Amino acid sequence: MYAETKQEKEIKQYLLNHQIAFEQQKRISGCGGKTWIVDFYLPEHSVVIEAKMINFLKARKHSESNMGGIYKDLYKLDELIRRYHVIGILMLEVHNYQIPKRFVANINAHRIFYIWEPSQIIPILQANKIPINEFIETAQPTIPEPPISQVKKEKPIVFTDKDMQILYYWTHGKSLKELGIHSMKINRLVRKFIKRELKNVRTKASD
Repeated sequence: MYAETKQEKEIKQYLLNHQIAFEQQKRISGCGGKTWIVDFYLPEHSVVIEAKMINFLKARKHSESNMGGIYKDLYKLDELIRRYHVIGILMLEVHNYQIPKRFVANINAHRIFYIWEPSQIIPILQANKIPINEFIETAQPTIPEPPISQVKKEKPIVFTDKDMQILYYWTHGKSLKELGIHSMKINRLVRKFIKRELKNVRTKASD
């Protein structure tokens, strides 16, 4: 089961309070057959939102190390912006932490809006009205139907004249040595004969 982060709960409550339609944890088809999952998608505004808390990621002050998770979201938003012409918003909640200038420049270069509280969402929606562009949704896995069991046709059990002759002489007292055959040979013939007779009995019973 998916667990919401503190930031996602705040955004969700803000959107609900302002009656802004949204879809949470929306699966979207990306380039190269991969699947992206965005925290929020606002279908009436063609907006995607990602939320992170830098303290949670343990990023160091004045450093861009340990920010790999955020850069992954930047890459995700950048690809969706280019592919679907949407508005990308990245919310970073920071406490006693200064966002590196290079990181902010990277956000601006990719036309991604950087916010630090949900109340900044509505001004972005009001100032950036673009036509709604439908996402290519990733197909959900379908449960394969059970294979149709095919009734295997039984081959008719056929004995050659030689086989029947061996069975006849063996059942009338001749030894295997006299017949010049191995014990496995007579075993296979007997099992084959019994199988045929049982099949005939079953067929007669069903008629």
